[in-house]
Amino acid sequence: MPTSSQKQTMNDIDCKDLLLLSWKPLLQVLQNLLRITNEESNIQLLLNCYQNFIGVCGSVQCYEPRDGFLESLCSFCLSENITSTQITKQGSSNKQEVSSKEHILTDKNVQICKTLLNIAHCLGYILDVKSWYIILETM
Repeated sequence: MPTSSQKQTMNDIDCKDLLLLSWKPLLQVLQNLLRITNEESNIQLLLNCYQNFIGVCGSVQCYEPRDGFLESLCSFCLSENITSTQITKQGSSNKQEVSSKEHILTDKNVQICKTLLNIAHCLGYILDVKSWYIILETM
């Protein structure tokens, strides 16, 4: 008969296997929903799913799914608008078109940034150097 520590190890392995099998489709669904949703309460529910999944993955040491969810969340923090401007060189009639990126924060972006900071604050103990790098690079 298995001891309680053996049962715990078996449960962790089962949980880890489930996470490894399900994280990619789940991430794809959450990304699509977060992309199209603009209502604050629905966005918060989706962000709670992100946070919970990151927490569970970190707890059972599933690093690839955890970092995948973090990268996805970070990609939603800043929206980029590409604007192009024409520059005329002094003394020349040649015009050059230059593209520049502007970051415009919407309410949705701010809400996502707050969740990312909350993850860093509350779940910092399950993050490793790579995870911290992903978060700090975004902020």
